[in-house]
Parts: sequence; structure tokens; C-alpha cells
Amino acid sequence: MTREGAEPVGNTPAEMVALIAREIEKYARIIKLSGARADG
Repeated sequence: MTREGAEPVGNTPAEMVALIAREIEKYARIIKLSGARADG
């Protein structure tokens, strides 16, 4: 992971859940603002 530029860190399960929730919120906003759509 370090070779790829990532910094591994140790978090509690609750911290990981909070991180994922923040990331979902952030990317949902970005996608909505961009107008991107998934056409299937």
C-alpha cells in the first residue's frame, strides 16, 4: 500500500463506518452536481 502512496491507519469499526458515511455523502453531492446519470 505504501508503494502506491496510501498510508494505512488503524481505526475502530465505528470510525470506519463514519468515514464511509462521509465519503458516500461527499460523492453523492459531486455526482448530483455533475448531472451524471447511470443509463442501463
